[in-house]
Amino acid sequence: MLSKSKYIKPLVLRRAKGSSILEVLIALAIISFCLTFMVMIFLNIQQSSVPFLKLKADEVAETALQAAIANYNFTDEEFKREEFFVRKTVSEHDLLRDCFNLRILVFDTERKKITELSQLVYGGK
Repeated sequence: MLSKSKYIKPLVLRRAKGSSILEVLIALAIISFCLTFMVMIFLNIQQSSVPFLKLKADEVAETALQAAIANYNFTDEEFKREEFFVRKTVSEHDLLRDCFNLRILVFDTERKKITELSQLVYGGK
C-alpha cells in the first residue's frame, strides 16, 4: 500500500506579486496630472458661462431702452427685470435742448454692473 504522503501534493509557496514603490509613485503622478487637467477644464467651463449672463443682460438693457423710447418715458427709475436690476437715468443734452441722453445700467443680484447702454434720443413727440 502506498503512503498517503505521495497523494498529497506539497504546498508550493508562491511569492505574492505587488507593485514596487516606483510604480506606485508613477501611477500617483499620472493621476495627479489628470486631476489637474480636469480641474483646469472645469474652471474654463465655469468662466465661459459669464458671457451668457452678459448677453442676457445686454438683451434686457436693449428692451428697456426700446420700451422707454416707444413710451416717451424719460424719467429716472430703477426696476427689476428677470434676475437683473435695471437703472435708467435721463439727462438733458448739453447742446441740444430737445434731446436726452438715455442711459441704461444693468446690475446682477449683488449690484455688480454687468452692462451699460446709452443713446441720444429726441424728446419731442
